[in-house]
Amino acid sequence: MDYLNIDDNDVEIWQKLAFAFRNIKDFENAFQAAFNALDLKKDDDWTMYIISKIYTDKEDFENAYKWICKALEIDPSYVRYVGEKGTLLYKLGYSNEAIIGLLTIRRTFANPHYCDESLANNIMNLLNFTKNQHMNMILQETQLSREHIFRN
Repeated sequence: MDYLNIDDNDVEIWQKLAFAFRNIKDFENAFQAAFNALDLKKDDDWTMYIISKIYTDKEDFENAYKWICKALEIDPSYVRYVGEKGTLLYKLGYSNEAIIGLLTIRRTFANPHYCDESLANNIMNLLNFTKNQHMNMILQETQLSREHIFRN
């Protein structure tokens, strides 16, 4: 890219270009930029996330899911990737797995910035769950009885 006077070997530049092309729905160039970044840094989880997002925008949820799983193999604790995986599971029709995966974020990750009540509310809104259904899912998953919760 001599005409722009940028270093072709800069992974971050390719990632930013991929996002820019994605934002204007130019998926062909978005993929090209993302794969250029991946060629420069083979195990870059952020680039894999970008590729997943491009597939998501194209509504190719199976490929999006494959790429987010690759990113999670490299960084399994990054909340954004875990959340994206849950969202993709939901879009692929695996709503129970999606709920459990998204709720895991709240209980697993210690950073309160990512674990506030708004996350749980967003999950309920996304899945159109009532508060009772949400509570029942938590109770089933954690195998706690209602008596135990209300006793404390």
